[in-house]
Parts: sequence; structure tokens; C-alpha cells
Amino acid sequence: MKALSLALMLGLAPLAVQAQAPAHDHSAMTKSDAAAAPAAAAGHDHAGMNHGAAGAASVAIPSSPADGSTVPAPSEISLTFPHAMRLASLRLTDDLGQAVDIGFKPGAAEVAVAKAPLPKLAPGRYEARWEGAAGGHTMGGTVRFTVR
Repeated sequence: MKALSLALMLGLAPLAVQAQAPAHDHSAMTKSDAAAAPAAAAGHDHAGMNHGAAGAASVAIPSSPADGSTVPAPSEISLTFPHAMRLASLRLTDDLGQAVDIGFKPGAAEVAVAKAPLPKLAPGRYEARWEGAAGGHTMGGTVRFTVR
């Protein structure tokens, strides 16, 4: 909660994402069960998340530019994960759905904050779809923003 509060104070909006955990299932866990789970001890804490039968959970992460924001042309996009992850994919499209070449190369290291440079963007709407991976699960999401 402190990270979310700090993100909001910094002007970063939370981004709802879907996380999948095929290597483990927390569907029957309470918060206290999850806190004692091996996943928490390994450094990726899912306490409080209810993955449900399909293994999916909705979480919020900050991004810059913030989801839904209108900004001057950003020079980079950053995503703050709930724990260290490798940014496996990032695809940017314009308001016509056309791919914008950002020269993205998947990250080799797991990081808490992933950043990727952006080319000079013309005014318009953009959508960045990303996927991160760590510890046998993936997390993905979409950031929509407008360049003025």
C-alpha cells in the first residue's frame, strides 16, 4: 500500500493487469497462508491476491506515462512491478493500431522498475502492451496515453 501511495503522490497512476501463475495456485489461501508460502519466502509475495480457479489475479502497478494520461512526448516508458521481473515484451501502437518501432529488446535481468526508451512520438493516442516474467509466472498489461 505504501508503494501505491508513493506512486500516486508522484503522479503515477495504477495500471490494472492480469497475472498468471501456472507454476502455483493460491486459490484456497488466506492472506496469512499466503504470507507463509514458499513464494513469499522466495521474494515474490502474492499475499492478498486471489488467483481463483483460472490462476488469474488483478493487481495494480504504476506506470509512466500513467495509464489514461495526456502528456508531452515521453522519452521513455517505465513500469513498476510488485516484485522483480524481466520485461519480456513491449509493443507500442498508435491510434490506428499501427505498430510504432521502438527497437525493444527483452530485458535479461529481473528488475523492480523496467524502463524502455521511446522514439519521438507525434501527437496522438498510443497503447503500450507489455509482458513481464519471473519465478514461473507472467504478468501483462496495457498502458494507454495521449501525446499532446
